[in-house]
Amino acid sequence: MWSGMMQGKSFVDGKTMNPYKHLNQNRIHPTEKPFEIYKYLLSRFVPEGANVLDTHLGSGSQRIVCYEMNINFTGLEISEMYFNEEEKRFNNHISQCKLNINFT
Repeated sequence: MWSGMMQGKSFVDGKTMNPYKHLNQNRIHPTEKPFEIYKYLLSRFVPEGANVLDTHLGSGSQRIVCYEMNINFTGLEISEMYFNEEEKRFNNHISQCKLNINFT
């Protein structure tokens, strides 16, 4: 689920131990959260078109998920370094092409 000691295939099933945390880390912030956590929470509590304020932007995972879910987002980050890294990450994400493939 994320690059940490507890990994799984979903938010509900995040119980697989990974003792080699350093082998699968590619983080820009020390407390970076996986997209799946934000998808789970936002889909249950925030309607499309609502406003979200994140006062600790960090890696910007919540910003990316809000963008994908059509939720208005405002983020604040005190560290210029983390802000710049988050901006690169977000701009890279939104510049990617989306393929909508239906295999059924």
